[in-house]
Amino acid sequence: MPHSTHQIRLATGKPTAQARRTHIAREAMKKGHVSLRALAAELDVSVMTVHRDLQYLADHDQVRRVRGGAVAPWVAARLHCTAAGEARRD
Repeated sequence: MPHSTHQIRLATGKPTAQARRTHIAREAMKKGHVSLRALAAELDVSVMTVHRDLQYLADHDQVRRVRGGAVAPWVAARLHCTAAGEARRD
C-alpha cells in the first residue's frame, strides 16, 4: 500500500513535519521532481511550510532545490553530468 500523508496527523488534521518530509522525499524519489505549489495544495499547508521542508531535505541531501520545487538526487546527478558533457563540447 502506498505511503499516505494521512497516517500521521496533528490534532489540527495537518500532517506532522516528519510525515510531510517523508512524503516529499518519497515523491521526489518516485517522480524525479516535486513542485512547491502542488505539494502545498496536496498537503494542505502553506507554500512557506513546503519551502522550509524542502530546505531541510536539501540540507540533509535528500533532495536538490530548484526553482519552484526540488529534484531527487539521482536527477540532480544526471543533470550535472549532462551539463558537464555539454561544457566539454564547447
